[in-house]
Amino acid sequence: MVNQPVPTASSAVDPLSSSATLIRALKTPGLSSLEKVELALSAWGKDDLYVPGKREVLLEWVVSDMTGAGKGKGKEKSDGTPGPLLSPSHWSLLNLLLPTSSSNSAAPLPASTLLLLTAFLRQLPTLPAASTTALLFAQVASTAEKVLPLLRVSSEGLLDLFGDALGAWSSRRATAGVEEVEGWKGLLSVLAKALERSLPNNLNRKKLSSTHLKSPAFLHLLTYLQTLSSSSTLTSTLETLQSSLLFPLEVLKLLASLPVPTPSSNRPSSSSTTFSTERQSLTALPPQDASMVPATKPLLFTVLANLLSSDNASSSAVLEHIPSVFASYTSLLSINRHTLFPPSSRETSVPAEVFASEMVGKASLRFLKELRAMVEESEGGKGEERWGCVKGLWEGVEERGRVGRGYEEGDTEWREVGKGEWERGVGRLEDCEFLALFSLRI
Repeated sequence: MVNQPVPTASSAVDPLSSSATLIRALKTPGLSSLEKVELALSAWGKDDLYVPGKREVLLEWVVSDMTGAGKGKGKEKSDGTPGPLLSPSHWSLLNLLLPTSSSNSAAPLPASTLLLLTAFLRQLPTLPAASTTALLFAQVASTAEKVLPLLRVSSEGLLDLFGDALGAWSSRRATAGVEEVEGWKGLLSVLAKALERSLPNNLNRKKLSSTHLKSPAFLHLLTYLQTLSSSSTLTSTLETLQSSLLFPLEVLKLLASLPVPTPSSNRPSSSSTTFSTERQSLTALPPQDASMVPATKPLLFTVLANLLSSDNASSSAVLEHIPSVFASYTSLLSINRHTLFPPSSRETSVPAEVFASEMVGKASLRFLKELRAMVEESEGGKGEERWGCVKGLWEGVEERGRVGRGYEEGDTEWREVGKGEWERGVGRLEDCEFLALFSLRI
């Protein structure tokens, strides 16, 4: 590595001549923060400069310089120069010094390293868009990818960090340029994958799910998903995480035991809707599981209903995401069917697979009824958004009927439910110009 000339406070002393002069130079007020970064880079690349614990010394300095930003030192200066916390040079140095998870280095990370990510995200909303660059976001994402496994951050800590990132994105989305938009994709992908990897080791997934639903991050995530292509890798990553957060096994057990919703006076009666069919009874779970029936409406439905009744932006995000919620729920029911629906002593004559599959179908239909009741009872969203939600639910029902297990009874009923929903929606929107955008397949 070619060492660049390093500006010094005193031309009489070479700061790279010994470990003592290096440490003294890093502490002196005679050098700017960026000049010290250049000095640290030169010291790291100078093999003949012996500094006991060189990596630890330089890591300690750069982290200390950047965490001073929490007191305001990291903000953009009056001359437009970014402070340490928002300086790509500082993050680049940090990345160079950080050991990887596969590294043989035993260098411990400063305890305040994680605070860098939190401080960075919390300062972003106050900064002009011009202060962010693709390089800065790339360096921050790389730091997160290295630091989070090394520090073994808990699911709760990662959820907070992910929420901070979504909050920062939400506050900047209106002014973000193309570079920042791309930068957010990389950073959110790293944080989402780290959180997803941590979930299997979390012992209180139900509480984590509740925390997510009650936080602003839930709505921010729905809104962010609206900006992505449905075919992008990041969309798949975020929807997988959302599914894992919303439907841990404990929550699945509660939702699977939902009673059939009672139609309200402002919705069509059961005789006019194909949600209730003579051929498939939407009964509750077997008697031995009656204690599982929730006494109050599950938090997921409460949160979705409240968001549907709020501003147009929130209701739009929720309506677009409801079909994905349904798809995730039915998929996880199927994956966990034998745990959720073990055959009872009364069902010994029914093969376990058949019994579990039948119960998955019934639980899924109850969940679908709950979602449709919620959409019908709310006033949120534009007509085309509400219709798009119904269309998405119908397509989910149709897809399940098409790919269902060959020996599972009820596939025809699933398709009939979907077809009835579609026809009912067409009847209500037959005078709407938006209807012409869809190709009907019934």
